[in-house]
Amino acid sequence: MLRKLIGMLSLVLLAGVLSGVSYANLIPVEISFGSSTAGSVTISNSSVNLSGISGWAYQGPSVGSFALSDATIPVSNGTLASNSETLTVSIGPDTLTGTLSLDSVAMGAFLQGTYTITSATPGFANTGYPLGATVDADFVANGGTVSSGELVPDVVPESGTIALMGFGLLGLAGYLRRRA
Repeated sequence: MLRKLIGMLSLVLLAGVLSGVSYANLIPVEISFGSSTAGSVTISNSSVNLSGISGWAYQGPSVGSFALSDATIPVSNGTLASNSETLTVSIGPDTLTGTLSLDSVAMGAFLQGTYTITSATPGFANTGYPLGATVDADFVANGGTVSSGELVPDVVPESGTIALMGFGLLGLAGYLRRRA
């Protein structure tokens, strides 16, 4: 009886530990934005004005740049009117281009929305930014510039890893059952 209990507890522990393995993407996926080096952001109760914004972009240890098209977006109760800006990110030999749609502004500094990818080189496509994907985007404005921001893709478990884990657990369960 004790063997069965230990065997079952081992299976539960193994399943819990290995569930993290299904997200086995070792490549850093989040793209972070540093302070803008050019342009300005003006946020008021009635509009958000983006003008000539560009700056540093990071993905893991890699450094590059970003550029955001000009826009004046009306604001009503913290919600931005329908808008569409072009955001281009270049890191090393890879370039990512897409449409940024900002949805809301909070505390007069935090801009949040989505980014739909219209063009991606393989380096970005392989790290969670394939053509046609929509990812979450946010920017923080401070002192008339973008002080930080990020693009965050959805993390999807690798189906092959999940299948291997499942077959391994089934095999272990069968082995423990025969042994008992």
